[in-house]
Amino acid sequence: MVCKKSIGGRRRYLLLLLASLPCQAWGGDETTPPWTPGVNHLVAGEYARAVAALTPFEARFAGDPAYDLVLGSALFHSNDPEAALFPLERVLMNQPGNETARLLLAMTLYKAGDTTRGLAQAANLNLDQLSPFLVYEWRTMTAPVAAPPAAAPAATTGAQPTGKTHWQGHVQVAYGRDTNITVGPNDGTYIIPAYSTTFPISLGTYEQERDWVGTLSGLLNVTHTLDGGQTLLGGMSLHQSLANDRKDKEEGYGNAYAGVALPVGKDTVTPVFYFQDYQSEGTLLQRYWGAQLTYTHPMESNSLGGYLQYIDTSYPDYPSNNVHRVALGVTHSMKLTDSAFSFSQGLYGGQESAHDTGAKNVGFNLVGANLGTGYTVNPDLSLSASLAYEYRHHAADDPLYFQTRTDNQLQGVLSADQSLGKDFHLIPKVSYTHCDSNLDMYAYDRLNATLALQWTFSK
Repeated sequence: MVCKKSIGGRRRYLLLLLASLPCQAWGGDETTPPWTPGVNHLVAGEYARAVAALTPFEARFAGDPAYDLVLGSALFHSNDPEAALFPLERVLMNQPGNETARLLLAMTLYKAGDTTRGLAQAANLNLDQLSPFLVYEWRTMTAPVAAPPAAAPAATTGAQPTGKTHWQGHVQVAYGRDTNITVGPNDGTYIIPAYSTTFPISLGTYEQERDWVGTLSGLLNVTHTLDGGQTLLGGMSLHQSLANDRKDKEEGYGNAYAGVALPVGKDTVTPVFYFQDYQSEGTLLQRYWGAQLTYTHPMESNSLGGYLQYIDTSYPDYPSNNVHRVALGVTHSMKLTDSAFSFSQGLYGGQESAHDTGAKNVGFNLVGANLGTGYTVNPDLSLSASLAYEYRHHAADDPLYFQTRTDNQLQGVLSADQSLGKDFHLIPKVSYTHCDSNLDMYAYDRLNATLALQWTFSK
């Protein structure tokens, strides 16, 4: 929606804000965000004051496309293009079809000296549908300079800007009730994408037991942007549960990943490698390593992607269970225009095969699907829900039951995120997992309700 306000013809970037922000975001009504004074300074051409007014809100509003767009604009016009890259890239992560933000990113890259990538970002934009003042600024910036021939190389042969590193993460403590602590790793806690299979430590519901459980976890993600437009990715996380009664069922894991995001026109190709150890009862139960190749194609308010994944799982004490998995999946995410709702969905399928060719009952074929939605109630509160389903069919009869095992696993998760000031969040979460198997000892249910306090950090 475009707000109808007079622009006075003298602030070229104002149409950028008009095209991207709802009227109430800066019109002075009840929904006026706390960073509105920064918009006013920006409109007035007071760029340094705009940056000073906007920066204190970054930890709280980073990821809000409206805020990130205003901050990126202020940093760009205050001649700090390298700092402007981060908020503008965040806008495009949430709204890949936002051509106003993409044009401003192109201008920022060009101004920073990365002319090749800047031109590539603007190559497929519909300039006739964007702010005429912003387009004029872009064309003026990229127009050939009438200068003596000797002056031309000076603009291209100087030292290229060095890459910039950004890191973010959190530390979280949580406490809650688990109705089946003996089942094994909690689905959805793995950093390994789309890998949600639960390996039962105990046999189905026969040893099912309830307990109060606390968890301590931490996450760190790091990105480093290279001059050629590539982005190095890396990170690690740690998780440890502490049971109230069953100390023998406490579990923990640590993992790490590294990769690189490679731009291909508007698309992105991202190979990632990862490693994870999972411990139960104080001993190493499972070890994972693997790789995933992801392809992402942005569309108007949408993103379509696909991935090819390989995971190798080993059990130090049970080598006959060692397996490797190959899976192929597609994902789609979207944000409704002029709405606080966002949606994601995915489909995948693959095969898990035992290293030992004689243990055919260990491997299985699988197909799965997942749905997710998020809703932003206000700048301080967001809600999310997800539903995941996986079907597994084993290749041979189980040696105990003399039947071929099939599992149907369903998991639902509800959570909320309430901001408590600048860096803290209160996160209630409820998850329910139901695994229905034709072999009773592999069937189980698990309900987990927790309340977490999370401290976030970034730089």
